[in-house]
Amino acid sequence: MDWLAVVLLAFAMVMGGCGDDGATTGDSGSDSSTGMDSGGGTDGGGTDGATDGGGTDGGGTDGATDGGGADGATDGGGDGGMLTCPAFEELCTSGCADLDTDPANCGDCDNACASGDVCNRGRCIAECRGALSECGGGCFNLNNERDHCGACDNVCAATEACVGGTCTMDCPGTDELCSGFCIDTTRDPANCGGCDTACAMGEVCTDSTCTLECGAMTECGGACVDTDSDITHCGACGTACATGEVCNAGTCGADCGALTDCAGMCIDTTDDLAHCGACDAACATDEICASSTCTACAVGETVCDGACVTLSNDPANCGACSNACAMDEVCRRGRCR
Repeated sequence: MDWLAVVLLAFAMVMGGCGDDGATTGDSGSDSSTGMDSGGGTDGGGTDGATDGGGTDGGGTDGATDGGGADGATDGGGDGGMLTCPAFEELCTSGCADLDTDPANCGDCDNACASGDVCNRGRCIAECRGALSECGGGCFNLNNERDHCGACDNVCAATEACVGGTCTMDCPGTDELCSGFCIDTTRDPANCGGCDTACAMGEVCTDSTCTLECGAMTECGGACVDTDSDITHCGACGTACATGEVCNAGTCGADCGALTDCAGMCIDTTDDLAHCGACDAACATDEICASSTCTACAVGETVCDGACVTLSNDPANCGACSNACAMDEVCRRGRCR
């Protein structure tokens, strides 16, 4: 009996030890669950949760870049900066503007006329004059203005021109309908001999043919030369000065007097585009030479014969240098009308 009791007691002790081990294991599991996994530490809501949910991927760097950051600014601003304005309009702060008639950009961007004034040929005046009528603060000829044909805001269709205040597809006389305008293709440098046949820079349209226009200079062998100073064409084409001579006022001589000797040419460097202030000091294509200094023309102006002109409304240089309108015509958007 004593032996059996000893065995039973030993068995009970062994079983009790196993129960303690299970409790320990259970506690350890509970601790583990509370600690790292369930409690929101490293795995549950720590580094991974922050990274995936709202950190780098969700609303951080990627979200800002794709949604409204660099990509949004580049696409929106980039496309806006590529805006191209129609011919004889300028890109101003408010958008494309006709500096001839826009009262908010009269003659230059952001140059607004005073209240009650109108914009006429790039100048703010009290009222429109002559055959011009006021439409939206600008002065227009309702007889031939396709955006205000016969009345303000009466716009002709793309295939029509405004003739005598009426939108029509029929042009008078020998004029041709080109891009919504009745054009005299015998003398229009943008449509010389036919629609969209443009003359090159420095050419004019004469009898439907583009020809070299030298303005105050002389054409010699297909080039424009100043016969007052050119040593190979002194006074006339082909009249060359002897070695050592200079050409002064169209005459070959020994010296230039009050002018400057630039490789045999007697130059007034106070206003010469190729020798402004000194020999070979050329002005840029958009500059004039005044008082020996190269000066840039204003926005919308072009250099013609050494002067800054506005091709959109200059009757002596309408649409191109030296393209003069007839006495009974005005120059509007680079076309004689």
